[in-house]
Parts: sequence; structure tokens; C-alpha cells
Amino acid sequence: LMAPIIRAKLKAIQPDVLISHNMPGFGLGLWREAHALNIPIIQVLHDYYLICPRSTLFKNGQSCSGQCCRVFRSSHPDASNLVTAVVGVSHAILQTHLEHGLFANTPIKQTIYNARALPEPKHDKVKGPQDTVTFGFIGALSEVKGIKELIAAFQQLLKTHGNARLLVAGNGKPEFVQELRQMANSPMIEFLGRVDALEFFTRIDYCVAPSTWRDPFPGVVYEAISQNVPVIGSKAGGIPEVIQEGVNGHLFEIGDPCTLLESLRDALRNNTVKSNIKNIRNSVIQFLDEERMLTQYDELSQTVTSFHRKN
Repeated sequence: LMAPIIRAKLKAIQPDVLISHNMPGFGLGLWREAHALNIPIIQVLHDYYLICPRSTLFKNGQSCSGQCCRVFRSSHPDASNLVTAVVGVSHAILQTHLEHGLFANTPIKQTIYNARALPEPKHDKVKGPQDTVTFGFIGALSEVKGIKELIAAFQQLLKTHGNARLLVAGNGKPEFVQELRQMANSPMIEFLGRVDALEFFTRIDYCVAPSTWRDPFPGVVYEAISQNVPVIGSKAGGIPEVIQEGVNGHLFEIGDPCTLLESLRDALRNNTVKSNIKNIRNSVIQFLDEERMLTQYDELSQTVTSFHRKN
């Protein structure tokens, strides 16, 4: 149904190259129509829609180990070879697609990290209660983000460490948020709703990114570190490509509540990252450089058009 609409737009615009990002609503007709009009295609991967109709590779509370929705994606591997270049916003998301048989014959494969220019950290931190370490979660309150696992682990932490508190920022489906509030039956866990992220980072000592899905490249990780807030993150998707163990944060095994709890305890006991806090913004400097990102896309576009002319 989208094919004639796409065809008309491409004929009207006559682009030198088509850069495609999010596919839902377009379908494979986007690639097929561009290819029929001899327009080279750059596909940028932000999620797993080309492998999974849900776009998450997540089902029944955990990441899918195989491809359970293969019947709905049977034609995608072949169609993906119409693409001249594929870009992953992390190495992890690109590799996952290659492992599932997509872009096997795509000539150009590349990772280009997202970037966002962020200000220098504010010097004035909002102080919590004395001798209390404040952990923070900010983002969508959804199952794939691991917020339930974080609350459960934090409640276990409070049994042995009463000097910790958890601030939860973000919104989600009302019924899921209500479930989280019922789980978090402690005055040391506070729900803030939607807040300004940069202000939020002034209120916490550690940011926690406990994703249970293969999170492609969550911006909150480098955003927090850019504000000199170390991150405790799961070894999920692109998160390990930002966190440097013991330098700007800690990593724990995805879906393992014991290692998450131990990471929270280590943060309270050792505080090794906090002792080097003045230097951690430098560890994510490439993710703050928008000019770097734009230059890479510009150079790729030129490479693709040149390759297309020769072939």
C-alpha cells in the first residue's frame, strides 16, 4: 500500500541517496522502490524491527535467543541486500542483524555512534541526606528497561545498607507504573515523574541503566557520564560500548539480579569511580561531538554515491 506513495515522493525529490532510519509504516517497499529508481540506500539501524515485529527482540520478560517471529520476516534478509550501506548506531545492533542473516551482501557496513552536544556539568550538586548515596533511574518506565529488576535489587540492598536511596524519573503506562509503586514500598524509593535530565543528574551519585533487552544505544548512559555521573549498566546491546569498567561506571550481567545487587553494593562500599569523577566526562567525548557524527554521515553518503556510480 505504501509503494505508490513512496514511488511518487522519490520521483518528485530525485535524491542522490536515500537515508532510511525507522522502517515501521513503510515496509520493504521503501527499499524496493528506491532500488527500482536506481537510488542508493543507506539503512541506519536504531532498533530490531527488521528482525522482530515488536522491534525489541524481547518476549516473556527476556531477550529472545533466536528469531521466534521468522515467518513475519522471511523476506527481509533477501530484501536487505538491496541496501548499499548499513549503519549501526552501535556495534552490537549491527552485529545482531548480521547474525540474523540481514545485509549479508551489503557492500558497506559501518558503525556511527549517535551524538548530542551537552553542556559542561553543573558545579552545584543538589545534596541529598548526609552520608546517603543516591542512585537514579531516568527513562521510559517499561519492562524492557529493567526498572522492576532495579527496584527488586534495591529493596534487597536496603536490608543491609540503609544509607541508600533511589530516585525514579520518567513515565510509562499507568498500570505498569502503579505496579512499580506497589513494589517500591519504601520511603527510600521516590518516583518523580517526567523531569529535566540535566537537573536530575545533579541530584544523584550514580545513574543505573538496567536494561533487560538488547538496548541498541541508550543516550542516557553517555548523557549521565557527560555530567560526571558514573553509570551502573547491564551488559546489554550498546551499553558496554560506552561504560568503561572502573573508569566511568560498572557493568553487570543482563537479567541477573544478583550481579545487579552486587554492583549496587560495590558502589556503596568502594566508590572507586566516584574518586575519579573529575575525569569521566572525557571518556564519552566522542558521543558529545555532533560534528563528528555529521561528518561521518557526510563522508558515508559520498562513498555510497561514488560506489553506486562505479557499479
